[in-house]
Amino acid sequence: MRRVLVVCALFLSLLAVGSATTAPLAITTTALPAATIGQAYNVQLTATGGVQPYTWSSANMPAGLSMNQNTGVLSGAPYATDKVGVHNVGVTVKCAGTKSATKVFVLLINKSSGGGTLTITTNSLPEAMIGGTYSFQLTAVYGVPPYRWTVSGLPSGLTCSAAGLISGVVAKGDSVGAYALTIKVTDSASTHAVMVVK
Repeated sequence: MRRVLVVCALFLSLLAVGSATTAPLAITTTALPAATIGQAYNVQLTATGGVQPYTWSSANMPAGLSMNQNTGVLSGAPYATDKVGVHNVGVTVKCAGTKSATKVFVLLINKSSGGGTLTITTNSLPEAMIGGTYSFQLTAVYGVPPYRWTVSGLPSGLTCSAAGLISGVVAKGDSVGAYALTIKVTDSASTHAVMVVK
């Protein structure tokens, strides 16, 4: 009788272990908030079930937005003005157990609230001294940030970064006087603005 009870207990233990199942993989994010042209966007998508870690992917994502395949974070800044409106974005999550789940979200892209044409707001530059350290940040408004800058006509020793920072040390061999600089800024929608300053 004791032997039968031991066998029954072992059978029930094995049955309990064998009946344990992994919950179905599913995306738990229910909706995506609206995005705005030129503004930063950051949304964490979530899932449950399956076997972690998860791998994320997306389809039909508006230009400027991307999905981090490891974290499920959707981020960036939409910049294509012709993409204003409603988009059906497909999101897929795949678990380590090779199962996958897909959900289609409706993502609304709004126009930029700022409005206006890309414009360089720097209209003059401070003087530079030969042999002295120089640093000046160019500025612009409107358009679709981030901006990319180029400047031609700078004295030797000075350079302009893509972020619009003019810096360096004016070379001693350069001529004293006014320099006409051509400043060009390009936004993320490939719109240009050019200004000549002295």
